[in-house]
Amino acid sequence: MNEKSRGGYLVKRVFAFGIDWYFTAVIANIISVLFNVLIFKESLPIKPTDQSKILWFILACFIASLFTYIYIPLKRKNNQTIMQKVLQLEVVSINGEKLSIKNHLIRFFVGCLILESALYIFSAQFTSYFLYLIFPLQIQAYISYLLIIISIVSLIFAFVDKKNTQTFHDKISNSKVIDVGFLDKGKKLL
Repeated sequence: MNEKSRGGYLVKRVFAFGIDWYFTAVIANIISVLFNVLIFKESLPIKPTDQSKILWFILACFIASLFTYIYIPLKRKNNQTIMQKVLQLEVVSINGEKLSIKNHLIRFFVGCLILESALYIFSAQFTSYFLYLIFPLQIQAYISYLLIIISIVSLIFAFVDKKNTQTFHDKISNSKVIDVGFLDKGKKLL
């Protein structure tokens, strides 16, 4: 892949992530409203001081994240989220084979939700709430900054890694994201 096509690939990958993230947020909010209406019999938005409702919102974010990043990709032949499918990106093992369920789960739970938690809606909500319950405000800020720095460093690693463009969640799960559209065009040219 040359620099021009690599730049296009990176834009596609970031765009796919952004739209998948937005899709997850919409699903989380729909589930949250349903929880609020069905369980609490209220239609008003959740207030930041209402602890039990915040836990339901975090659960809604978790369900939406599982649906977007685990259920949909595992149901698809090529381990793709909705936007990865649209933009012809595919998650594969580092050697180009189909990613195992175990590695897919490691990629999501350890890599995305823990290491890169600042980038994902569920883990950002959960981390904020967990930090709020456990730590004083000053420590919460330091931990939040650390998680943001880890997420940013992970993105920088992807930009610097010219061979596989791996983020931390890709590295720990021995996976990479490939541009299937680029590969198909290359095959047609040959």
